[in-house]
Amino acid sequence: MNYSKLISKGSQHKVFCEDFMIDEQLNGKFKIFGVFDGCSSGKDSHFASSLLGKTVISAAKKVDFEQSVNPLKEIVYQAIRSYKEIQNSLKLDVNEMLSTMILMLLNTETNIAEIIAIGDGLVSVNQEITNIDQLNQPDYPAYHFDEIENYNDFEDFYTKQLIFSNIKVEDITISTDGINSYLIKGQNESQEIDVIEYFTKDSFLNGNPAMLARKHNILKNKHRLENGDDIAIIRITNFE
Repeated sequence: MNYSKLISKGSQHKVFCEDFMIDEQLNGKFKIFGVFDGCSSGKDSHFASSLLGKTVISAAKKVDFEQSVNPLKEIVYQAIRSYKEIQNSLKLDVNEMLSTMILMLLNTETNIAEIIAIGDGLVSVNQEITNIDQLNQPDYPAYHFDEIENYNDFEDFYTKQLIFSNIKVEDITISTDGINSYLIKGQNESQEIDVIEYFTKDSFLNGNPAMLARKHNILKNKHRLENGDDIAIIRITNFE
């Protein structure tokens, strides 16, 4: 199994990168991956995305994978509960908690994965691309704090999300929506290279952990393409 990651501040964001990512080994055979995108119009969006990411890691480490019927579902439930408790404890406004999240739970023994996307971004399942565009109005988890009072409420929320189950991993990519923001520097014209396919399908440097970072630099230096928005992207391949 090969893993490649990239996180890059967008040219439109002058101070902080508002995206965050996680890549965490859990109980020996499970790994959890995630990309998070803080709301640019929110307050301290870099804080929201990183806090949500770390809350997910904390929740994932508490799951009993031997007993859990749906461990990813349990992780999301516990993470949202903890995230809401943090908001209440710190007396934070909802616009300080706005971040999307795309999570992937991978069994490294069976190479079977499950993915959930809450908010916008991109998921490529064995090179079948799903671009989740919510027209600049992502449905952030924090918007649902008031309606998720118990597990039954959460189940109703969970079933409305985009979920990919029982995936045999060959080539998986998860990304924040910054992958759609590459433009020729200083211009709005379309580019000759398909950036999304370059990141999610192209086999150049496959197996190299630096693949995504190298491709990002090639786009910048050779094709004069830069990401206007922040990007966090993880690609996992399992080619023989």
